[in-house]
Amino acid sequence: MSRLEQVGMAIEQRALDYIVRLSQGLPYYAHLIGMSAGLAAVKHNQNRVDFSFLLDGLEVAIENASETIKSSYSRATSSTQQDSLYKQVLLACAMTPVDELGYFTAGDVREPLQRVLGNSVIIQKCLRHLSEFCSEGRGGALEKTGPRWKQRYRFADPLLKPYVFLKGLDGKQVKPEALSEPLAPTEPPPPSSQSPETGPGSA
Repeated sequence: MSRLEQVGMAIEQRALDYIVRLSQGLPYYAHLIGMSAGLAAVKHNQNRVDFSFLLDGLEVAIENASETIKSSYSRATSSTQQDSLYKQVLLACAMTPVDELGYFTAGDVREPLQRVLGNSVIIQKCLRHLSEFCSEGRGGALEKTGPRWKQRYRFADPLLKPYVFLKGLDGKQVKPEALSEPLAPTEPPPPSSQSPETGPGSA
């Protein structure tokens, strides 16, 4: 945020905290969201970035995101059926707490999806969407590990997860107040290619 100071601008603490949460530890998003919020403030002839400018800048941040990320999101969520839930389920995945390797289970997604949809969720519906997100047809947005009865999932590209949440906020699928609750941290894939389900001495 020192660049704001260089141009005579400041940012309120609440907006700064939300940028940190939205970027989930990724400098790319911290810069993208901060720049977009700053441009929104300048557009209103203000030299202080507050929370309202952060929300105003969401559309600009989404437009300026990497084409690769935008393409991945579109491929994962596109559907000819108006009542499809691909966008909502992927958003719930982005909101789901993860383990130390970035994985979550289908059961973990249920509560965030209930918050997104505003009603109860059938776990089988989650399973079908999660499985599709792992397929080439959906661009492999998620990857999975473990036996079929105990599969875990995570975002194949860590950069996709914050973008999904930005889209959810901009499309009003989730309220800004959701940021008052801990967001699922973004974890890069582990350096080892060894499956978390196996290890030395495993049968």
